[in-house]
Amino acid sequence: MTLARCLFILLFSVVLFSGNLQGQNARVRQKISKITQEIANAPDNAEKVVTLHRASRELFKIAPKKALTFAKEAVDLANRYQKNQGLAYTTLGSRYINLSQYPNAIRAFERA
Repeated sequence: MTLARCLFILLFSVVLFSGNLQGQNARVRQKISKITQEIANAPDNAEKVVTLHRASRELFKIAPKKALTFAKEAVDLANRYQKNQGLAYTTLGSRYINLSQYPNAIRAFERA
């Protein structure tokens, strides 16, 4: 294989991969936007804790910090309404584990 052909294949692969990555990023942003909108439209009550839990679970691989934000919001609501606290704290602990924040995870699981 000639050097020119190798360079062409390499360049083609880089262009192809970067286009695919941009498409994935757009889908991730779209998914986050859709979930954020769903949460914004949900009534502020104890059932929203479940919605936040699901959102956090859906996003933990693609947007771990956003998933943690949703888990924290679920804990706040669960404490306010005194309902679904176990679910909220378990979700929070799981998100802390995803971010390798083990002491915080232990505290959250202890409260669950």
